[in-house]
Amino acid sequence: MNYSVTKVKTLNGREGYGFSCVLLKNGKKVASCYDYGDGADIHIEWDNRTPAVVKNRNFEDIIIERPGYIEEAQFNDFVNSLPIIKGEVPEYNMFPSPHLVIEDLVNHSIGLKKISSMLKKSVIFKTPDNKILSSKPSNDKSLDDLLNAIQSKHNDYQILNKLGLEEVYNIFKTHNLIG
Repeated sequence: MNYSVTKVKTLNGREGYGFSCVLLKNGKKVASCYDYGDGADIHIEWDNRTPAVVKNRNFEDIIIERPGYIEEAQFNDFVNSLPIIKGEVPEYNMFPSPHLVIEDLVNHSIGLKKISSMLKKSVIFKTPDNKILSSKPSNDKSLDDLLNAIQSKHNDYQILNKLGLEEVYNIFKTHNLIG
């Protein structure tokens, strides 16, 4: 199963930022999600209300069954199959939760949108010494002109504009340039 989010909107709440989004499974809408930024859990409205048993994993790695909906049960099964989240020390390890997974999907979506916008305005490149730099074109040059000039002068630079968006996202994440 492939889960993603779309229609992400952010807001400032009383306890930090919040968001709303649509949760997709294999490209089809399964739920609407709301984080009001008030410190509470994400509110999820499942589209398919067919009853099912939902299995939640608690912090002690115990699966607790409760009534819920079919799409919720399938999403929780997906979440329960994910690897443990490693902490700085083993005592800080934790199991993924549906809310953490949705928040990660939202942050990923926001990151992709920011990077896409950056790539449309600047040439972003990685130098041989592993630095990520960017340059904006002057008023009399296009982005393509600048990209070609950088590439011809510095053929050892990796031009990130030529890579896929997910690949650029992963490079940014590796360099701690995006959350």
